[in-house]
Amino acid sequence: MNLFNFIRNTADDQTAGSYWFKTLVALTLITATAYMLLHIDQLHLVNNPGNKRIEYLDKDQAETLNRLMDKPMDKLHEDSIRKNIRYYFIYLYSNFDMRDNASLEKIIKEFSLSDLKVVLPKYPIQLRSYFWLYQNWVYFEIIFWCLFGVLANLLYNSTEKLRKGDFIKEEIYAQLAKLIYSPFCVVIIYICYDKLQSSNSQYNIQYSIYSIVISFLLGFFSGRMIELLSRLKDLLLPSQNPAADSDDNDNGSTASDNESNKSGVVTDNSINKSTQAVG
Repeated sequence: MNLFNFIRNTADDQTAGSYWFKTLVALTLITATAYMLLHIDQLHLVNNPGNKRIEYLDKDQAETLNRLMDKPMDKLHEDSIRKNIRYYFIYLYSNFDMRDNASLEKIIKEFSLSDLKVVLPKYPIQLRSYFWLYQNWVYFEIIFWCLFGVLANLLYNSTEKLRKGDFIKEEIYAQLAKLIYSPFCVVIIYICYDKLQSSNSQYNIQYSIYSIVISFLLGFFSGRMIELLSRLKDLLLPSQNPAADSDDNDNGSTASDNESNKSGVVTDNSINKSTQAVG
């Protein structure tokens, strides 16, 4: 008997909820196991260049490099400065490997010291990382952590409803749909961000560790993610019919507000009440 037949034929909501909870636990364990296996370099299951992350020198680090490069007296002194620059990168980043930064080595060797002061603060430094945060591999990382966020949310909600005895078996369909559409939505959001962001790649969150945090939160609060997509829709596809657009926004807001209530998130109504109480 598959899950859908079990839901349809089981009259007891609590029994169906218990079955669904066990299914969620199994899905979580399978997803987590697949994630860890794919990220263990020793097993060589996936030969990819994605196990890197991008870092940039901050203001203090750039100033330190500038002081190192000030006033070279002769050719010997200049060569010593270039060697110190290499040592400084190794000192800053324990997982720094010059072999992964061959172009950086070439820049340090061939550029003048005055040019290095301009180029090095903007250079994307490649560092070894457990996570896939390099080039297009970052989207696989985003999808995984979005799924972890959705699964955590569903496990929390299911546990609370089973504990209180008010689980409704028909909700399983909506929860299953959330597992399917959330990864697509989070990828679209990141693609839009990549296109709409500033041209200064130094502040590109796509290749930073924060992308994991954001993708997990978008998965956990998928109702807010739908609201964000609605705002992107208004930005990219402005409507010529404000009335119809208002109806769409009202429907989307109602659905997301209901989900927020179920997730234990503070709603706009509760915020308004609190504001009135303070006033």
